[in-house]
Amino acid sequence: MAKQQGEETGRRSSSAPQSAPRLKRQRSVSSHGGSNKKMSLSPAQTVQPSKPATIEKSARCIVERIKGTKHPTLNGLFTRTFEIGPDGTHYLYIFGGAREVSIHHAEITNDFYRLNMNTLEWTDISGELRECLDAGSPYRRRLLSHSLPPRENPSSALYHCDGRAFFHIFGGTDKLTTNPTNDLFVVDLYRLTWERVITLNEDGKPALDLLPRSGAGSIIVDHKLFVFGGWTRANDERYTVGRNVNSFSVLDLHSRVWIVKDRPYPPEVETLGYNISVFAPKAYKGWKLVLMRNKVEDDRPIKFEGNYMWLFNTRTYAFTRQENGGDLPPPHSWADVCPHRESEKTCVLYGSINEPDPVSGELPSDLWTFDTVTDQWKCEGFKQELWDLDCDLQTLEHVPGKGWCLLGYKQPESNRKKKKTAPESDFNRTWNVCVTLSLENA
Repeated sequence: MAKQQGEETGRRSSSAPQSAPRLKRQRSVSSHGGSNKKMSLSPAQTVQPSKPATIEKSARCIVERIKGTKHPTLNGLFTRTFEIGPDGTHYLYIFGGAREVSIHHAEITNDFYRLNMNTLEWTDISGELRECLDAGSPYRRRLLSHSLPPRENPSSALYHCDGRAFFHIFGGTDKLTTNPTNDLFVVDLYRLTWERVITLNEDGKPALDLLPRSGAGSIIVDHKLFVFGGWTRANDERYTVGRNVNSFSVLDLHSRVWIVKDRPYPPEVETLGYNISVFAPKAYKGWKLVLMRNKVEDDRPIKFEGNYMWLFNTRTYAFTRQENGGDLPPPHSWADVCPHRESEKTCVLYGSINEPDPVSGELPSDLWTFDTVTDQWKCEGFKQELWDLDCDLQTLEHVPGKGWCLLGYKQPESNRKKKKTAPESDFNRTWNVCVTLSLENA
């Protein structure tokens, strides 16, 4: 567990949309063959392989194939974090999610992969994690070769302390009980160790009554973990659908005490739904967070109107409505928001517009930038270019020195000529492509 002095490192929660029923974009995922017998090196020791191969290029898009002995499947409802290693290498980590093995069955996983964004190569680190057990003394700590418990739709946040990076994973749906949890796991990304953290109430007792949830929005600022919203089971156990968590909590990472626990949103906020986008623009220097409402109900689109965007003061816990104008995004079936990691003001929204193509019935995608200084949205007009790429792009990341990258799946040319024999053939898609975008002034 991170301790002593640390710093805030960006954002946020899970990248995939809602739980059940899942969106069409998450339907075609599956386990896949292959193995990775070599023990992977830590980020600081990784041997740099050759550069990625460009397979397609247009005026504003460069499509590159992602390498690796084993590629992760396109699990729905995963979580991720972005980290810059000690040697300056950029890494993307993805964990968990639901691997759909057929139309009617999805398996909650503990898949844990690391993507070198400089060379675009995956490394499977799922089986290399070791659980750190504290026997009551620092001289009696034990390390066991245990992987993380499987989780669907947990939230996550990154924290730097003592020269290392700690990946905090909160909540999510448990594989055995299929219920949301209030567990907190901390992964040392450099040593590949993890531990389950027992959080406390202010009276010093374990916080067993903290509301369990999936799909929360999380971020760490000044050694405090902020958790917003999510969804949980309804009070009546007969229901299998979730309900929104309209509250926030704050955990002090040093003391492991919830200094704010399940505090309701003010009436004017109403709800932020689940899979909330949370980020800390550099211009606010940690004083304010930007919160953006996401899904409210599984079968309803995300609407960018009304009270959907808020500023949150990390010192006073006050909510202030974020003004916004310009080219407002239309309703989306799902959306992902990523902040610019070098700029003080920009974030980009990517997702599927809730207007199916009249011919194929599929949902087109586009990008919008939001300027936190001018409070203006701008449509970047990538709709046709992304459509022509014919890729299943799942998530957006900003990589310093590289730019905006969309990651997902592109069917190999050899497979495009083969006739699809059964729906199950869709469930073997993996993260195998990176699309680098050229955005002016973003």
